[in-house]
Amino acid sequence: MLTEKQIIAIEDDLIDLYKLAGNFQNTFFQKNDYMHVNSGKFAWPNFIFNVNISPENSDEIINNISKDIEQKLAPPFIITGTKSEKSFYEEQFLKHKFRKIMEWKAMAFDLKLLDFKERNDVVITRVINASDLFVWNKIISQELFNKKEFSFDLSKFLSNNEKIDLFIGKANDNPVCSLLAYYSKNFVNLHMIATSSDYRRKG
Repeated sequence: MLTEKQIIAIEDDLIDLYKLAGNFQNTFFQKNDYMHVNSGKFAWPNFIFNVNISPENSDEIINNISKDIEQKLAPPFIITGTKSEKSFYEEQFLKHKFRKIMEWKAMAFDLKLLDFKERNDVVITRVINASDLFVWNKIISQELFNKKEFSFDLSKFLSNNEKIDLFIGKANDNPVCSLLAYYSKNFVNLHMIATSSDYRRKG
């Protein structure tokens, strides 16, 4: 099991990735009490994160966040994090009529424990050229973003980052799934995990 120190390090990696993509698209904003990347509907990243609240100021800050969301100055999704204050954060947002919709339990692996098991029916390859990148971008556009085309320029930017690898999974030579791996010290953070509907629930 991961320690709280390791979990905080993973969360910091996630924020770094959001800021990296947001700065490239000029959609990253830092306010006094929170950060957000406002990339638009069915785009990525599109979250409020790194919210800094306490029992003394939570009502004021969450009201300000609500106003920014209503005025479409900030996205309507807030990541509360996995730090020890998580229960307090969730309690405060729920009190202000926010709704919990998802909990991410496993977005990172200890590299020492990562064990790839080969399968004869699935081939996983790293994106190494423009043709691969086009295929990767097509998969995530169709399966993650409601068939709205994901920015190819952002995909290209991410693929050129030394901390990032993009992967395509093929079944019977057909591209069926995608993955973005973001490496940091002893961990790899997994994002953009998408599988074509015809190949889901098949192990």
